[in-house]
Amino acid sequence: WQDLKSKILSSPSNPRYGFNMRDLSRAIEGFKMLPVSVLKNGGTFGVNSSSLTLTALWAHESERVFCDKLSGTQDKTTYVEIATSVATEVFGSNVTKSLGPSLSNYFFCNFMGEEKEDEETGELVSVSTAYEPCNDVKLVKQRVEDVFSEYNEETPSESMNLVIFNRHHFHFYTAV
Repeated sequence: WQDLKSKILSSPSNPRYGFNMRDLSRAIEGFKMLPVSVLKNGGTFGVNSSSLTLTALWAHESERVFCDKLSGTQDKTTYVEIATSVATEVFGSNVTKSLGPSLSNYFFCNFMGEEKEDEETGELVSVSTAYEPCNDVKLVKQRVEDVFSEYNEETPSESMNLVIFNRHHFHFYTAV
């Protein structure tokens, strides 16, 4: 946070670059959304290490809060350099091996839980809405497309025929 504040400065062309305590608290909010049970069992995707889950959550929340504000490629590259440096210093040199060179092998979402049929209505409902780590972009993309498809079938007068590009999926992960 301190490094971002000092290296990526607010300017008239980028006024949203002012990082403050509210941004820091938004990143911490993500940690509060992770259930202890997911930390222990790895969630739907079975991440086999509590420390990996916490490290991946730190990387995800930092990117979601800080990097999403950035508009230029150079600024985003600077963010990745800062985040990688901090992660290596705090979590050890193996962090890029576990999380990838840009620290983004894992992301977190709350809509990947299994579905079961509701006995009263017969509809499929999500069993779990736990905030959990995911590492299969194709599976998450399919789930997002299925949800939109279901919505379009249920409400044809308000259907949303959207084309969602890969980078846009990352914005759904904490918004849904």
